[in-house]
Amino acid sequence: MIKNVLLVNGIADLLVAIVLIFFTYFGFPIPGYSNLDLVTIFVAGGWGIAALTLGITRIWASQMEEFYIIVGVCGLIEGFSLAVFSFIYLAIDRISYLQAILPLGIGVIFGIAYLVSLILLVRKNKKN
Repeated sequence: MIKNVLLVNGIADLLVAIVLIFFTYFGFPIPGYSNLDLVTIFVAGGWGIAALTLGITRIWASQMEEFYIIVGVCGLIEGFSLAVFSFIYLAIDRISYLQAILPLGIGVIFGIAYLVSLILLVRKNKKN
């Protein structure tokens, strides 16, 4: 199961990278961000490169069983951290619901997917 979670999360990261790098650079609108000044474009591009790197790493790790646990744990931490970060910013009214809902949802979904797949992987390894 973790192989599929890593692969799907890697593909999702690549899509995020495309949005952050290219959409902002060419001025396409991003929901919740009506003002794309040069600083926002620069920061989005930097995060896009990070997402691109994580996506490639996850896709690569999905084919390498010896990296399932370490990359899965990193994905678990990232997913839940993203959800908590989004919830905190939403709770203190620093961002709109539209800005928070996507990262909050993605964080929760992938956090749970990593948690379940890591539990199943550890159980499987204990039986062997």
